Amino acid sequence: MECNVKLVAKALIFCGKVIFVFAAGSIVFHMIVMLVDYFLMIQPLKLSLHENFPGSMISVPMIPMWVAYGLISLVVYYLWGKSKTAVLYAREKEIQSENAKAGLKSMQRLTGIMVEHIASQN
Repeated sequence: MECNVKLVAKALIFCGKVIFVFAAGSIVFHMIVMLVDYFLMIQPLKLSLHENFPGSMISVPMIPMWVAYGLISLVVYYLWGKSKTAVLYAREKEIQSENAKAGLKSMQRLTGIMVEHIASQN
């Protein structure tokens, strides 16, 4: 029973992260794109940022864009986690390789010292 509670808690935390990343990513990406679009218009517009802009940003035709930006943010979050895991794995392998090289060098030195000692005795 305790295992099921932990499993449910992990699932809820994962769902919460997914929902948060989806919502925050879609809002941030959409705001950035809309602001860039607003400021890159060549012809002067008589558009008030206080009246028309927020209404046009949060409108029904923009829902597919919000979904796309949310999916993009989820993909970026997933790839970031994968790359973080890969970097940690590569670092661990590099540390193991360095330790093996250091052990090999010390064994070679020890063998050299023993050979010198045996040769000096004969």
